[in-house]
Amino acid sequence: MDELCRYGMALMITSLGCAIIACGDDDPSLPPPPAGMNDIGHQESDAGRSTFDSVPLIDAGVDSGSTGEPESIDCSRDSSLGLLEPGAQGTVEVKLHPVDSPDVTCSDADEGVAAHNLRFNLASSAIIRWTHLHEGGAPSLGFHALGQECHEDSPCQIGASAQFAHPAGAGQLLRIEKPTQATSATLHFEVEDALCAPAGEGWCEDGAYMECYQGQRIDSYPCANHLCAMAGSCVADRCTDALPVVPGTPDAPTVIDGHRHGYTHSAHFDGFQGCELDNIKSESTDLFFAIDDIPSDRSLVVESLGQGTYGFFILSDCDASQCLKAGSSDEEFNNRIHWEPNTSVDSAIVAIRPSDSVSRAFSFAFSFDETEETDP
Repeated sequence: MDELCRYGMALMITSLGCAIIACGDDDPSLPPPPAGMNDIGHQESDAGRSTFDSVPLIDAGVDSGSTGEPESIDCSRDSSLGLLEPGAQGTVEVKLHPVDSPDVTCSDADEGVAAHNLRFNLASSAIIRWTHLHEGGAPSLGFHALGQECHEDSPCQIGASAQFAHPAGAGQLLRIEKPTQATSATLHFEVEDALCAPAGEGWCEDGAYMECYQGQRIDSYPCANHLCAMAGSCVADRCTDALPVVPGTPDAPTVIDGHRHGYTHSAHFDGFQGCELDNIKSESTDLFFAIDDIPSDRSLVVESLGQGTYGFFILSDCDASQCLKAGSSDEEFNNRIHWEPNTSVDSAIVAIRPSDSVSRAFSFAFSFDETEETDP
């Protein structure tokens, strides 16, 4: 009988050990399950809840191979939400891991940084709103929309929430950064159609510079003479695209209107001899106008009719290395330049640069001033 009991006890222990082995944790040597298998199109959420116990979460997982020690950010190692379509919303918990501070481009890295790369695919342009959920008020995160190429100069927002407009495409990447050694963050997201994307992208169309504003609208800025130099900017943006102007008379000058927002280039004549003006910022945008058939017995007058202060720079051509004249105000303190060319000059480039970087409309008047005739 004692022998039978000992045999039964051994059998029970062996069975219990097998059950424990069969029901225990996964073998850590095995790869994690595929990411992006969650159906996020119908996730319910309640961003106003005070606890997370009842909030349905999509676990975005953690980068494989994380050791808990600071490491370099690798944009190819991340988790995925799969395909996001307009109308989708949900709550996702991301696992943050320490990263080397030099790799962080959004958050303040003085206290050490934890981060996570979250990928998703978009069938169409979309606006995604992200909200950090946290008991007692959400601390700030760094939300860095890196696009498809992990661009370091991509849009970045710091706060408890962020919103980005994304173009259609696979492999969209959002990096979440936190300036502490945090282990996780819970985010709520909402997806809606975007009118345009990406936010801030600009192009020239029908004589105006068009720009996508946060995916919600397209702003339009008129070019000088309603002309585009190319798809990306207005005419007169570069010296080689200088806008030809035929000056009028003092009573009927030729007026060129436009908006600075369609102009991108600057510093064309920095360092040129005779081009220094103390009140004009060298990093401000340059505009270029070409004047031909300049009469030797008249002076060229260029004046700003709009807001802001401008510097006027006269160049012989686009290959010049010095200014024939530079000025910002005349003797009457008007924002105007008078230039009397000599007999050897019959054409010139008028470069105009503002004293500030404010995005505003401009209006310039060009005229040839009559010279007074004297009796012989």
